[in-house]
Amino acid sequence: MHDAVVRFDSFVEELRKLAPNVLRERFEWDIYLTNANELKSEILKANSINGRDKQQVLSQPMPRFIWRAAGRFGEATILDLLFDATDIEQGDFFVRAVEYDAGVSKFFRMIARERSLLRLFDLGGESRIVNWFAKQPV
Repeated sequence: MHDAVVRFDSFVEELRKLAPNVLRERFEWDIYLTNANELKSEILKANSINGRDKQQVLSQPMPRFIWRAAGRFGEATILDLLFDATDIEQGDFFVRAVEYDAGVSKFFRMIARERSLLRLFDLGGESRIVNWFAKQPV
């Protein structure tokens, strides 16, 4: 999980060179273990997630224990990357992202769909995260 976040952060840093107005600064990552109930309780209170996305996250079945990598710009959480803490050895443990900033979310979703651009990057463990963004509506 840590390696996937580090690789995703490196990918984002390369993207930041292309869009410094969207990715204003480098993400600061806070990685910690939580549980599904605690996570969903926090998401329920979050004002920065639109209603449809909030409903989707709250209704999605989640593993009991979750590694949460919160990406922040200063004090503002921009993005959570959620990983199944009970299934790390299988390797397919990325659950989903939780998006708090509409501009950054739209940017990631558009970039993830640009396969010709993505070929410029050596995507490894972070490819599951990028593919999740590619599957989301813009």
